[in-house]
Amino acid sequence: MSSQTSVSGAASGVERSQVVAWSCSATTLVSALLLFLVQPVISKKILPWYGGSPAVWTTCMLFFQTILLGGYAYAHLLVRSCTTRWQVRWHGFLTLAAVFTLPILPSDSWQPSPGAEPIGSILWLLAASVGLPFFALSATAPLVQNWFGGAYPGRSPYRLYALSNFGSLAAVWMFPLLIEPRLDARGQDVAWSGGFVVYLLALVATMVFLSRVRAGADAVVAPAAVAPPPLRVLHVALWVGLPALASALLVAVTSHICQEVAVVPFLWVVPLSLYLGTFIVAFDNPRWYNRAVWASLSVLSLFSVSVLMLRDLLGHLALRKRDNGELLHLGKFVPEFARSAAFEIGLFFVLLFCVGMVCHGETTRRQPPVQRLTLFYLAIAAGGAVGTGCVAILCPLVFSRFAELNIAIVLGYVAAGVVLLTWARRRLAGARFRRAGIGGVAIVLLSGFCLVSVVQYQASRKRASVEVRNFYGIASVGIDRGPSGAPRGLLLVNGTILHGYQFVDSPRRELPNTYYETGTGVELAIRTLRGDKGLRVGVVGLGAGVLATYGREGDRFRYYEIDPKVVELCRSRFTYLADSRAKVNVILGDARLSMEREPSQQFDLLVLDAFSGDAIPVHLVTQEAFRLYRRHLSPNGVLAVHITNKHLDLTQVVVRGAEEMKAQSVLIEHDGNGKEIYDVDSDWILVTSNPKVLGQPDIVRTGRVLTGKYPNAPVWTDSFSNLWQVLQWGRG
Repeated sequence: MSSQTSVSGAASGVERSQVVAWSCSATTLVSALLLFLVQPVISKKILPWYGGSPAVWTTCMLFFQTILLGGYAYAHLLVRSCTTRWQVRWHGFLTLAAVFTLPILPSDSWQPSPGAEPIGSILWLLAASVGLPFFALSATAPLVQNWFGGAYPGRSPYRLYALSNFGSLAAVWMFPLLIEPRLDARGQDVAWSGGFVVYLLALVATMVFLSRVRAGADAVVAPAAVAPPPLRVLHVALWVGLPALASALLVAVTSHICQEVAVVPFLWVVPLSLYLGTFIVAFDNPRWYNRAVWASLSVLSLFSVSVLMLRDLLGHLALRKRDNGELLHLGKFVPEFARSAAFEIGLFFVLLFCVGMVCHGETTRRQPPVQRLTLFYLAIAAGGAVGTGCVAILCPLVFSRFAELNIAIVLGYVAAGVVLLTWARRRLAGARFRRAGIGGVAIVLLSGFCLVSVVQYQASRKRASVEVRNFYGIASVGIDRGPSGAPRGLLLVNGTILHGYQFVDSPRRELPNTYYETGTGVELAIRTLRGDKGLRVGVVGLGAGVLATYGREGDRFRYYEIDPKVVELCRSRFTYLADSRAKVNVILGDARLSMEREPSQQFDLLVLDAFSGDAIPVHLVTQEAFRLYRRHLSPNGVLAVHITNKHLDLTQVVVRGAEEMKAQSVLIEHDGNGKEIYDVDSDWILVTSNPKVLGQPDIVRTGRVLTGKYPNAPVWTDSFSNLWQVLQWGRG
């Protein structure tokens, strides 16, 4: 009889063990899903409020990494100072309190006022809307793993961490593939809030099941009381430093790609998923991390990206032919495949994954016993916060250029090189062979490091007479010199993209050039609309103010510009606004928010010319935006959309927007001769129902009617935009 009871009790214990394991897994998975699903949901909601700047995502990453660190610190303190029973009670109360802060999305009353400091505004907004729920979720993984380790001392809880990262990876892909196309912002808010309630129920179930693993009141016990080995300072430093490098590289690569292409959730998701993938692979099983393989791949990818940056440097350098002064761009000698968007983006993604594997693989090689599990996770979270903070806060204060990517690449090369040398020292057999092998590896690494360092320095050093950096990017004023070496003109550059040019000599100072010269789409529109009465012109994006040179007596030019530094440079370094004979006003703030607050301006011409680097803010080309433009145009008005871009072809998106406005669309392609820096190609689409404009001889001769040409053109809305549909894979 007693034997039967023993067998029955053992079977019951196994069943309870399985139930607890499944409960812990479910709670960890749901919390991870919610943790990483909230980031794109709330970031996309507030992105248009801050002009579509890439720094919006960087600032959100800083907030979430910092709160994650706070949650891990809270979990560590609970484990160190409270019994398991009180840990369960405290965290249950905290999670219940977080339910009463739902829903999470901020209302429109949180929209920033013009000129407001964006970083502080975003951090305060996030803290008030999602701070407490995110804090509760962030503490879940280390707490549940600690409780699991205490209940089952013989089983490793670290695979729950891999499961947590798998849930995070699933979440970041759920947003662009499943949630964004099907739910608007309100639906996403409701779905996430419902998921948080599900998480609370799963957490309560886990607490109950854990309390019944053993009979008695002290069912859930703390981890084994056996004293762990003493901490090594080097290990703790690596727990923080290596994740900090991976996190810094993640934010820097994401910012770089968004600056060059577009600020859309998809380009947030891919780097983040690669980053999380390295956690999953590294923490799932030690056999997935081979030091020699991943360190070698990291060195190769870092070296390749440095060569890619050397290509970019060559693209901006030029030799002037002695006979006629014509510019010969060195970038033309770069192979065609290396100038494609696909090649550049793919290479950066490979780099991010390989270096992330080295950082997180080396971290897992030094993971401590379960008694120090929460400290281990706290150190990793601290590293993530430090890396993100350096890119988001410190580097913009210290550097006037985007030097953080260059620094991260050099540090990644050092880390991968040290790992490779360490592996060679330990694995190569025979003293003579070991010395020869280590020497060879060291020579290769050192020579590569020299090239990487030089290229990174050259790519990040200051090359402008005036350069300012803020939340919205980098704006610099450079000097263009003629064949004799004397200053000929001033250039306004955002990132690496030319945004304006002005000759310094009086006869040509008011001469329109670059994307606005005679024969371009916007010039043809102004020439056609010119009549007896003054023109009302709205311009989204100030740049150097070149369009103001077309102003005449009685004209009114109304510029919308979000970056106060650009306004300052335009007024202090360029004279287009001051010299214009039109009445010129500059409205500070995001153009779309400003126009939504204003009554109809009845513009004769509305020029959409806003770029951040080479990326156009997506919220300015959605269907909702085109409806707004229609409200601000006069019945015979023209919308001129500047679509010149080396990565994106927005033609079909604008055609669909023209259909939303019930207007015709015509593409005007203007080819510059390329002999001078101010003589560039430009593509404009004119959207109008005005027969005078559509029938203008020069527009008919040079234009290409787009209306009806793209029956399957993509529809971009505030809720969804598909970057793949417009990415120019073959161009650089």
